Amino acid sequence: MIWDEVKISECFPPHEKDLILSVPLSIRRPVDQLVWNNSLDGEYKVRLGYRLLCSGVGNNHASGSSNNEETDFHIFCECPFARAAWLYSKWGFKDIPQQFSSTGKWLNMLLQHLDKDAVEYIICVLWAIWKGRNLTIFKQERKEPNECVELGYDMCCQYRSAVAITNLVAQPYVSNKFKWRPSVHIKLNCDASTFVENGGKYVRAGFIVKGRNEEFLLAGGLKIAHYSSAAVAELKALLWALEICQHEQAQVSEIELDFVQVVKWIKGEQFNGVVGHIIADFCSVLRQLNCSMIKHCRRTTNMVAYEIAKTVQELGMAQLVWRGISTIPVSI
Repeated sequence: MIWDEVKISECFPPHEKDLILSVPLSIRRPVDQLVWNNSLDGEYKVRLGYRLLCSGVGNNHASGSSNNEETDFHIFCECPFARAAWLYSKWGFKDIPQQFSSTGKWLNMLLQHLDKDAVEYIICVLWAIWKGRNLTIFKQERKEPNECVELGYDMCCQYRSAVAITNLVAQPYVSNKFKWRPSVHIKLNCDASTFVENGGKYVRAGFIVKGRNEEFLLAGGLKIAHYSSAAVAELKALLWALEICQHEQAQVSEIELDFVQVVKWIKGEQFNGVVGHIIADFCSVLRQLNCSMIKHCRRTTNMVAYEIAKTVQELGMAQLVWRGISTIPVSI
């Protein structure tokens, strides 16, 4: 599935067209569905709607601001909503309007002092703030500043995951002469946990794939931005691990996790709520791999995946994949 570039060019200016085309599409063809972001299960309830009305959800996105001209700098840096979002972010930006006079000058400063990864995150948060502004103005739906920051983090991670998978396809890790045998019982263990580094919150994830006789086949680790909950981080890490297995042609037949809530979500195929799209993507990959067994395991039996995740963090890498037991710096 690809973007209709001709239609997008007709409907949007060039800079917005490029942003839209840079957004990775889902690996499946999902049907549009209505999800209410103000409840955990995604369903609207009258009592929750009443509470939101009483709390003043319909207020303007830039309420409390005396600036009558809605410039890009006002939207992204000056209005109370944007200032709260940047203060909540892992960088803790504050007093941007006092130090800079335009969005361009602020971004130029960031480009000189921050690395590429940080700038990518910031650009995605800018997009999320713009999306939050449009939801308020055109649909009278209000997102909280922290939700916009987490949406930007998620968008950046999706982009990086898509780029990483594209690179895997272009330069596969395994020889074209070698293929995993689908008939062999292959088990995947995955684990994710949070940690703090340089004042920012991150998630470290690790997975290991073994054969029927517990022989080592494949392992990998990933470092990503912190999500709104540990369950979401676990789901994202597991989806990444399965995508790696898919491109390495490792036909996983069994999955073990030590996060019981995530196991229940996947088994129940709970596609509603704020994590519904992640679970749907995950189930789609499961079907492609013909994998139907996922179960909960004790923490003690999942320690190798945990140690792999910890190793990636200690090495300071964004992601690593090992295909030989002699190269992995973890005791199996």
